[in-house]
Amino acid sequence: MIEISQIRDDYKKNKPKMSFEEYREKRENMDLLHSEEVQKFSATTPKGYKIRGYISKQANEYMGTLAIYELDGEDFFQVIRGMPKIHYTEPDLKQLTNIEFREKVDGSNIGFCTLEKDGELIDIILKTRMLPQLNHKLTKILKENHNQELENIKQYLYENKGSLFFELYGYKNSPHFHHIKHDFQSKLSLLCGFDKNNIFLDNPELNKISKIFGFKRPDALFQKKNDVLIATDKFYDKFPYKTELNFIEEINSVYEEASSLYTNSKILAKLLEEINQNNPKNRDLIEGIMISGTDEDGKYIMKKCKPPSIEELHRFQGGGIVYSAKKELAKVLDEYENSTYLKIDYKMDKNIVLNKVLKYMEEDWSEKVLSNNETIAKITEVLDKEILSKEPTRNVKQIAEEIFNPNKEIKDLMKDFAEKYPHLRKKMSKKIYPELLYLQKKNS
Repeated sequence: MIEISQIRDDYKKNKPKMSFEEYREKRENMDLLHSEEVQKFSATTPKGYKIRGYISKQANEYMGTLAIYELDGEDFFQVIRGMPKIHYTEPDLKQLTNIEFREKVDGSNIGFCTLEKDGELIDIILKTRMLPQLNHKLTKILKENHNQELENIKQYLYENKGSLFFELYGYKNSPHFHHIKHDFQSKLSLLCGFDKNNIFLDNPELNKISKIFGFKRPDALFQKKNDVLIATDKFYDKFPYKTELNFIEEINSVYEEASSLYTNSKILAKLLEEINQNNPKNRDLIEGIMISGTDEDGKYIMKKCKPPSIEELHRFQGGGIVYSAKKELAKVLDEYENSTYLKIDYKMDKNIVLNKVLKYMEEDWSEKVLSNNETIAKITEVLDKEILSKEPTRNVKQIAEEIFNPNKEIKDLMKDFAEKYPHLRKKMSKKIYPELLYLQKKNS
């Protein structure tokens, strides 16, 4: 908890328009983020509200949580929960009620969260895991492929408030270096949500609202029936070639003797491995299973299990560290407006992007591994290849340096380029623009 002396010093320094007790309460409420790892943010909501606050970067149940302290320059306070970090199953995992075993889909997590003032909903914030707004790419995919779902989400939130978190996945939103390949454009599936009091929505409630508002959910591939694990129709629809194997019967015989949900998850992981290894199309591999339900204390729990070859990160893309670095780079990319801005940050200071990737890798790798100089060198090599693979030609760099003027805005520099090189305008504009952005940041 933050020290009272620090709050008092900040109160004197900032001179907010509220009593000390009000200020203290708001600062201490922010501490529910459980983190010294918070980052300040400022953003503009879809309706144009200017918000400022903190976002939690801690890999726990408060990951991505927003603590907004300013709205349009005025003192304000609202906590908006983020999509929790889902950890692997652990030996002490308890049995759950209303348990579900859904496919763990892998794309971009998008939150739809209500911004409220004086108890009234004034806007809906669209956020990624670690940003309080969406980048251009994700916004475009949503508008081009999911208009009806967006309207349904808006209707639900205006009626109920709170927040809903979806996964956006498909080949429209798959980085070229990702090992999971899809043969469909885009899907938007509901993962979890919170009510207006920031309380988790449980599985029965999630299924109820999905049915009412037409939300998709990841496929439920398994279910418990009379304490036995069985495959669902969705499982056989998705993997018809598995009907020739008797693996399900083997799983059931072991599952009946299982003493814990953790053991169950390990059995599932073996089955997922079998599915992936026998996938004739080598597409739509299973990333894992998300296990969710309510524990005996009434707390909603989400855990994941993955096939050993994915969890242990040994068989993909030429090695564990290489695969892991590429996978987490995809998450870092969601924190940027587009790949151009990520590339600019990386060219300015590689550590900016490197540290973001390392943060995401912490769950799968020990501090000892990630602090090793050889590991850092390998990860940097991966980032160099993926981020700098399409560096501009010498000609592009020369033209950009020639027309660059630190006292002009980018739009005016692009006009200068078009006037001076009309014959290259259509061919090279997309290459000149990011190079000018880089020079602008470099000289700022």
